[in-house]
Amino acid sequence: MGVSKIELLDLNSSPPFVPFSCSPLSLLSKITDIYKIFDTIMLKQANKNIQVSIVEDSIDFCRTLEMMINATPGMECLSTHYTGESACDKIPQNPPDIVLIDLGLPKISGIEVITRLKEGFPGLQFLVLTIRDNDEEVFGALKAGASGYLLKSSTPVEIMEGITELYDGGAPMSADIARKVVSFFQAGKSEKSIQQAKWWILWK
Repeated sequence: MGVSKIELLDLNSSPPFVPFSCSPLSLLSKITDIYKIFDTIMLKQANKNIQVSIVEDSIDFCRTLEMMINATPGMECLSTHYTGESACDKIPQNPPDIVLIDLGLPKISGIEVITRLKEGFPGLQFLVLTIRDNDEEVFGALKAGASGYLLKSSTPVEIMEGITELYDGGAPMSADIARKVVSFFQAGKSEKSIQQAKWWILWK
């Protein structure tokens, strides 16, 4: 007696479907091939680099950040932008996982860049890297959609760790910024706390 056949439908043919048959061993081989393809896809996803775009008007500092990122295992610099206009124009064409952005950009501020890009790409993550630590810009950037805020006094290791932390779902912040945010939301009866609360409500 010959090997039994399993009848399948050829879904690639034009209706009506034309049945074709294959042996159990052949079917098992096809299923094995599918699992191999699936494993390859999952392995590529597991080994995927964190793609970062940099928005920084200081060319030297931008190049330094680019080299640091490309030298860090598991990361790659996808693009660099020296102006807010360039970022708003080019990043939507090839979105990264994370945008590392300065706030003190010429013409279009970093906060404006975050606001514009967030409108079209709500899932895009922004990590601020700046010298600015005043309340207006810290909370303005967070309100616009930044998920992390580091000062440029951070070490290279802290910056790279911040990128990884943000990618993994965290909210990296320099100690001074984190303290500012905590103080801002802590209950307080001082006039300063009241004014801050009013400012936050108006800003929202």
